[in-house]
Amino acid sequence: MKTKAHIRKEALACRQALHEKEFKDLNQKLMDQMVPWILQHSAFSTLHIYLPMPRHREPDTWSIIHALAEAKPELKITVPVTDWEHQRMDSVWLKPDAKLQTDRFGISQPVGAPIIPADSLDLIIVPLLAFNQRLHRIGYGKGFYDRYLLQCKPSCQKIGLSFFDKVEFEEEPFDVALDNVFLPQKIYDRPV
Repeated sequence: MKTKAHIRKEALACRQALHEKEFKDLNQKLMDQMVPWILQHSAFSTLHIYLPMPRHREPDTWSIIHALAEAKPELKITVPVTDWEHQRMDSVWLKPDAKLQTDRFGISQPVGAPIIPADSLDLIIVPLLAFNQRLHRIGYGKGFYDRYLLQCKPSCQKIGLSFFDKVEFEEEPFDVALDNVFLPQKIYDRPV
């Protein structure tokens, strides 16, 4: 079985190999699945969603954010802010007029936005490089989301976005399973 480090490297290479048209098409298909799904679940009032790192060719969550802000303006949208020195992540409100600042890793973050407690989130969309059949994810290896997800209330829906299908790897004790993973062509639900 491949190591997580090997899978990370392969996943990043696969994303980089996507031609621009294919990348845009995959993003559009993800948005076409994700936005109606969220709108159908009207009980969601607070959503946390990551902002994409263009250099890693992550799924473009900006299109999802803009579509949801237009279709459901009462939805409170939050995004991560990372304190690299203390290895901590918080969620802050992304207001329509938010001023964004890019950190040293190329991640956009709102400046001066209020922190939203993790246990107030109804839905959280996390970045991932890969996932397995039990919907455990491989991220970038720093554990920010694994630690953060433990702070969320049990009813918080945890979702990943991926361009590529599942791969097999061994989970570690600190890994947190997702409830769903959206691909451009399908949605995986966590096995019961």
